[in-house]
Amino acid sequence: ETSGIIDTITLEQLLLDLNFFHRSLLPEKAVPPPPKPNKHTIMVVTVPPGIKNLGATCYLNSQLQCLALNPVFTQGVISWQASGSNNNNNVMMMDIMSSLQRILVTMNCGSYRIASAEKFAQSLGLQQDEMQDPNEFARLLFDRMQELFQASPTQKDLLFHIFGGKYEYVTECQVCQTRSNREETYMELTLPIIKKNDAAVDVQMCLDHYLNSQEILTGDNQYFCQVCQSKVNASRKIQLRHVPPVLNLQLSRYRFDMKHMMKRKMMDKVYLPQ
Repeated sequence: ETSGIIDTITLEQLLLDLNFFHRSLLPEKAVPPPPKPNKHTIMVVTVPPGIKNLGATCYLNSQLQCLALNPVFTQGVISWQASGSNNNNNVMMMDIMSSLQRILVTMNCGSYRIASAEKFAQSLGLQQDEMQDPNEFARLLFDRMQELFQASPTQKDLLFHIFGGKYEYVTECQVCQTRSNREETYMELTLPIIKKNDAAVDVQMCLDHYLNSQEILTGDNQYFCQVCQSKVNASRKIQLRHVPPVLNLQLSRYRFDMKHMMKRKMMDKVYLPQ
């Protein structure tokens, strides 16, 4: 109401205005141009918003942003219902899952430009001013979720169906050239950040390096060859056998500093491939 005059607007016009408003919050060219108005116009209520940094929680926010953009993961988590035993570990994990459900609903169905993960961080027992390794955090979260999902027939294989793949460790004896293969499953690949002098480095370069590099097993780390029946020098590499629908790539930004006996974060820029 303005100056005693009530402005009226049709529901269709309101939806259209909201559609344009929410699209205006997106970066340029992030979505196609809005459709021409008609009675079948679909309103985009929101997109995953930004997440408030609680102090040093960028590692948590970055994981949530990626997961919130995965509709299968989001729908699977939101539809999860608590069941099973009520031991202390399960009760704590149920609280974490409930907090995760709330933040995913807020990010996908709410009308906020900025969301807060404070309750989710509290349920995880995270220190808001303490930086953590995002790779370790993501792995631990997935492991705990996988344990909890085993009691649910619909979510039991949710994570592996989305992120699960298989690779082989291929080890070759440098004496007899015999190869042995050991298959393992994965839900993420942790890529080392490569150095290229002053050249720009992107994720594709890190992935290529990860898949093409070989580990040389020598000294105390020699390989026992079944053919030679002795410990020998050998080479080992990884070969992908099955790539999941969503390939979860994590950059290894933390390295242990032997001089100072602590982990240090690598601040190198890594770009998305063009």
